[in-house]
Amino acid sequence: MNFNKLFEILYCISGLLYIISKTPQIIQMKKTKQVRDINAIMLLLVIIADILGLICGFISCSKAMIAMNGIAALLTILMFIFKLLYSKKY
Repeated sequence: MNFNKLFEILYCISGLLYIISKTPQIIQMKKTKQVRDINAIMLLLVIIADILGLICGFISCSKAMIAMNGIAALLTILMFIFKLLYSKKY
């Protein structure tokens, strides 16, 4: 197995674990509309990191990096939107 194939596999596993770890938090935020313990600055920093990872994926032509960082960025943006929506209402 060459290095690029191993990298893609490991990055997919890492990305899936990252996505799985965010999913319960998003469900909890949507269900309870409680977001006071979520830090907006942390979410912005994670969005920036995800977007930078996405850019690196495009530069390196890594489908795994593009897919995982794209999904991670969308999930974090969703969390940020929930933070904005639910912070003002409750």
